[in-house]
Amino acid sequence: MLAVFLLKLTHKVFLSPSFEQSFLPFQDVYLKFSSYEAENGHLSVNNFELLNTNFIVSLNEHRLEFEKKIKKIKESWTREKKAMTECQNNFNKCRDLYTSKQSELYKLQMAYKSR
Repeated sequence: MLAVFLLKLTHKVFLSPSFEQSFLPFQDVYLKFSSYEAENGHLSVNNFELLNTNFIVSLNEHRLEFEKKIKKIKESWTREKKAMTECQNNFNKCRDLYTSKQSELYKLQMAYKSR
């Protein structure tokens, strides 16, 4: 978190005794800028905490819900796909059995007619 780092750095600079004793050409401008940056840092940290509690947490909850739904859909899809392939295999077996019985019937009919 850059804002927290900047806040710590600003507090260290303000609390250092050498800062008050040293002479800077634009010390009042620097002090104003630093105070604005500290205020901005506090606001950034507060905004981040607000976003984290309100938006990101609810977003994570929705994401977890969405992932659970996707997992259920995938599981049901694989289950139904397995059932479909099983039905298809049974249909193919029954069709093959039917065609073989039809051919046997045809052969028996031809044998009966030839007598």
